[in-house]
Amino acid sequence: MLNTARNLVVLGRFNPAIFFANGEVGFTHDFSKTDRLKQLSDGTTAVGTDADPVGWSQSLDPTQRIAIQATADSRPAWKNPNFLRFDGVADNLLTTHVPAAAGSLAVKARVTSASKGLICSRGTASTAAELLVNSSGFIGGSVGTQTSTTINGGVDVRGLLGVYILTWDAVNSLLYRNGVLVNTTPRAGTVNTTIPFRIGARNDNGTAALFADADIYHALAINRVLTPAEVTKLTTGWGLT
Repeated sequence: MLNTARNLVVLGRFNPAIFFANGEVGFTHDFSKTDRLKQLSDGTTAVGTDADPVGWSQSLDPTQRIAIQATADSRPAWKNPNFLRFDGVADNLLTTHVPAAAGSLAVKARVTSASKGLICSRGTASTAAELLVNSSGFIGGSVGTQTSTTINGGVDVRGLLGVYILTWDAVNSLLYRNGVLVNTTPRAGTVNTTIPFRIGARNDNGTAALFADADIYHALAINRVLTPAEVTKLTTGWGLT
């Protein structure tokens, strides 16, 4: 395991692992860091050439969680210098992190198509915790019994690079686009605590669906609500270019 202090500050640059400094559970992946990417799901074969497949990705947070894809034709492609390209057909990475009663999901991504999952866990239709693009191409969320028809940003984001963040607690679900709060929806229902998140697809009771047709630069999940100040810090740190 890498030194925790090195994890939290990398050469003086912003690192979202700082949000995990108090023992929080989750993951944060930076797909520019090829030293944390491997082609095979067993953590072997270096990534460094444009279009290399990625079957293993290590989180920057202190727990060093791993996301994998064991199926060769379901591995996203690393694109030089700093993102993964998900093909919208089968590509996704399965994590080991499950939703909690309160939490946050965040991506920096450029999406191409509607009705796509970005970071998703879905037990039943009433126990979801999902950050996705809805049928109108809006960034949206699904938390408990609320769906992306009510939790959405109201703007077609297809073709746009953005930072999208969804948070939830027992009272509200909040959705941010590029650091701006775009939706607050009163919570209804609960989230499942058994189905791990998938990056790049919906995880529907263990079955991948809604495959993302997207370029994903960063992905984060954490078992607490990020504050508005942290949302700003994350958006600024990841950047919009």
